Amino acid sequence: DRYAGGARLIHQWSGRPGAFVPVNCAGVSDRMVQAEVFGHVRGAFTGAVRDRPGLARSAHRGTLFLDEIADADPTLQAGLLRLAEDGEVRPVGGDSPTRADLRLLSATHRDLAAACRDGSFREDLYARLARWIIEIPPLRERREDVIALATRAAANVAGRPVRLSAFLAEALLLQPWPRN
Repeated sequence: DRYAGGARLIHQWSGRPGAFVPVNCAGVSDRMVQAEVFGHVRGAFTGAVRDRPGLARSAHRGTLFLDEIADADPTLQAGLLRLAEDGEVRPVGGDSPTRADLRLLSATHRDLAAACRDGSFREDLYARLARWIIEIPPLRERREDVIALATRAAANVAGRPVRLSAFLAEALLLQPWPRN
């Protein structure tokens, strides 16, 4: 969810009236990925007791945010390609696709171009997702943002504006931030 804040802002600034719907592609099991993202019809599988629209259709006229897209399984990648190309969603067990007018945003910490070269990510899907790329360097490479980010995070927790002590600010700036 580390990129969701920026994606949510892009959605808000877009003026699209629909919902912002985040999907953690690494957190959806391979077996249920189609039903979770594209929906299903009643009786499509054991436990499908009612029709379910799925996350893509829930984002109609809004934004579907695909977090950790590099971890999407091949089945999900194929369905997302169809969604990106044609704006169509076919629910599991359904006979015909339905339309979904949405914006796709994605994020990953992995090199998708390299994933395409090694065959773990579809090049055709990458081509559709990579129209606009915003690279955010790790925090260790942009120390000028550390104090502002820490102040904002502290204010969110406190529910009011806060000031960091000089000692805390210095400690944060001296951190190596190895996993960020």
